[in-house]
Amino acid sequence: MCCLSRWSAAPLVAAGVALALVACAPPPLPAQQPMSNAWGVVGTIGSNQEVQGKLTQMDARWDNRPLQAYQFSCQAGQSFRMDVFSVWDNYALVFDPMGNVAARDDDSGDGLNASITYTCTMSGVYRLAVTTFTVGTAPGPYALQVTGIGAAMPLPDSMPQRIPLPQFPWPPPVATTRDVVPRGLVTRPAPAGAEGSVDTLGGVADSIESALRRGGIRDHAVYFIGDSGFVYVTRAEMIQPTGAPYPGDDRFPTDLRTASGSQGFLEFIISRFRARPGYFRIIAIIVTSRPIVTGGAPLSLDSATVLVNGGALTVPGALRRRAVRDLQVEAHVYEYLRPTASDTVGFRAASPVGARRHLAAAGLWTLDQLGGMR
Repeated sequence: MCCLSRWSAAPLVAAGVALALVACAPPPLPAQQPMSNAWGVVGTIGSNQEVQGKLTQMDARWDNRPLQAYQFSCQAGQSFRMDVFSVWDNYALVFDPMGNVAARDDDSGDGLNASITYTCTMSGVYRLAVTTFTVGTAPGPYALQVTGIGAAMPLPDSMPQRIPLPQFPWPPPVATTRDVVPRGLVTRPAPAGAEGSVDTLGGVADSIESALRRGGIRDHAVYFIGDSGFVYVTRAEMIQPTGAPYPGDDRFPTDLRTASGSQGFLEFIISRFRARPGYFRIIAIIVTSRPIVTGGAPLSLDSATVLVNGGALTVPGALRRRAVRDLQVEAHVYEYLRPTASDTVGFRAASPVGARRHLAAAGLWTLDQLGGMR
């Protein structure tokens, strides 16, 4: 974690200003005050289980930060690992049966995710808690995963069924423009002597989310391609005919609604075009081990069909650890135009602005990183 805001850094980086990032100490641990076993509890969790929740400012408070906790039964000497996954900067805590903080963590997991490995010092009911890194961090949806350490333990029959992952239309709808994203921008180099490249989907997801934050894109949805990959879909933004985004708040008008949990991908797109005339852009970054061949129909406003699940906000824990060889990474850009307020929104089948220029104009990467103009 660094002291410079990830949002405030973006304009300086774009201007070519060198930044010296100073490491921050974790938030100070408040005086340990035992709390009741019911404090902040929203559910229970066992070894080799995952739960999904949504942290809000209305939840119980710890150090003036919202907190949700899950009861976890543990025997003295038993070890476990807890991982928290979210698109916001989370913070994890372990409370012992006496109500004291036994362990805490900020960024030991992937990216900004917390991870704690802990051996219980006494038998009883612990609380595994999720909170925010700072008071100013905006909370939201998350996944909490607990893994038993030692001999493999079978999943209990009572483990709740995982929420189905929302699927991206496949083959992908025809885009206005598309291009390959150099794999080195989102994956690590292959080890010396290795054939091809192997990376975890979680590592790639972190790189894409970092690029989105760098570009100031404040909202996105994640859709999945079976269990072989995923697609990050950006929030609709107003752009100029050159591909440059509108400045300030005009880039993401407040009259373009965000997706609800019941929307599918096409409904997610459609809901963002309700009022203003002008040019709009949506970027879909596709990551998969499958060949990427687009379908015959463009992504038009009358194409809403069978998708019923809304987009996720991040890649869930189980999928993040999946290692995939030779990933294909492409950016598909969908442009729309509404000439006047009385006109309907139309899909642009072609544009003078190529995909690379769109990505650079959005601030995700530079043209040089993307291989130059095309």
